[in-house]
Amino acid sequence: MLPLRVNNPLAPAAYNGLSSIFTDARDELFLRSFSITLTPNQNLLNQSVPLYKDADYYWFATSIQGPNQPFAVRFRDSSGYQMNDAYISSMFFQANIGIGAPSPLFPAFWLPAGSSIVMDLLEQSGSANGPILFLFWGMKGYK
Repeated sequence: MLPLRVNNPLAPAAYNGLSSIFTDARDELFLRSFSITLTPNQNLLNQSVPLYKDADYYWFATSIQGPNQPFAVRFRDSSGYQMNDAYISSMFFQANIGIGAPSPLFPAFWLPAGSSIVMDLLEQSGSANGPILFLFWGMKGYK
């Protein structure tokens, strides 16, 4: 658990965050993982990664670990809001060995408790691709 931060008494409440309004509010780092295997040239739509119902989720980065075969991904939230218009190549997220460095979202994207991250995946190598591990970095915001 992250330490409770001290509020700036001279700043507006919006700058201090929820802890200035809710005295029992706290944020915790939370990593949500999702694994999938793609068949050759598969176009897989609406893959849902459900989030937990106990807290809102502030998604701030994504990492991918895979077999270094190309595929593309497009993200949106469960209400249909697209994070990107076009597909993003997996090479943007991956490392040569192990899991890639987190690719940041700025500002962090708020997802309400019980919602989900939805992905469209497009396999581009022409052979089986997987397992592919997605790691979504975020904070659970408890009130």
